[in-house]
Amino acid sequence: MDANNPTDEPLAQQLHDKLKSEALNVRIILQSTANYSITEDAFANPNQFGLGPAMVMLRGNLDKQFDYKFMVNFNRPSPVMDVTLGYRIQPNLKLNAGLQKPDMGLDLLPSPAETDFADRARMVNTMTNVRDIGVSLDGQFDAFDLNVGLYNGTGLTGTNDGNFMILAKAGYTFDISPAEQLYVGFNATLNTTTSEPVGNTGYISDRDRLTYGFYAKWALDTWFGAAEFMQTRFDNVSLGNERDSITSFYATAGYHLTDTADLLVRWDHLSFDLESNRGSDLVILGWNQQLSSLMSFQTNLLADFRGDSDEFGLVGVFQFYFK
Repeated sequence: MDANNPTDEPLAQQLHDKLKSEALNVRIILQSTANYSITEDAFANPNQFGLGPAMVMLRGNLDKQFDYKFMVNFNRPSPVMDVTLGYRIQPNLKLNAGLQKPDMGLDLLPSPAETDFADRARMVNTMTNVRDIGVSLDGQFDAFDLNVGLYNGTGLTGTNDGNFMILAKAGYTFDISPAEQLYVGFNATLNTTTSEPVGNTGYISDRDRLTYGFYAKWALDTWFGAAEFMQTRFDNVSLGNERDSITSFYATAGYHLTDTADLLVRWDHLSFDLESNRGSDLVILGWNQQLSSLMSFQTNLLADFRGDSDEFGLVGVFQFYFK
């Protein structure tokens, strides 16, 4: 179902008529969550109800090829998530400036309302800055796309030490048949910022942290899948300035059970070089159900295998998404 074209839901159509235009396009995401640990280890967070994103995005096109995007998440201590000003240099080439998502991987880019599972792959929060301030250039040339960027490299803090993060990404779409498509991509970043926090690991990088990865996304009729690899290398100030690395990859397979229901499975691997006991293999079974053009829910069964212990949990997400 598509919130942009609700055919048999008059109230959803009212929202669409009032909040959609070329100059002002409003998006809203609201999520209510539930976590339950089957094992007694608070694996899926303490057994509790909670809130996911409470997000509002304003975006639109302006005269003379300019555009804008502003997004806030009211369920965060620092609610501002995107402040981006754009200029379309050519129909297939666009410049973006401001606070934005660096194009650092397949599972980072989708809206939290459009991810395959309740949480993104673990590589995203472990290795990347999910937002950063800088400039980027987006290009789309038939089946080939590219992105290059220069960022502060300090995430949402807005500070900088005079050093920057450099990003390059390239992708290509193969139209194998009218019903089958394959997208492949490669990306790399070099963050020269000193004393940079490494994702949510608690580690500090001395400087010159290199992160690189590659990925593929495939769709054929009712089947779909994705796979991604990412590794980061850095001098770990938190562990005596020793050279360290973090490696992660995942593979996802899915099946469109009906027009409104998907079944999915994911294997998510995460390993640490110097602290190998922090790594694990996470297996997720997922069911995504669209209830109307605006409402949906996700249910995930999680099994985390850590070598010396197996941990299990359930996560549920009830969602309103006006796009």
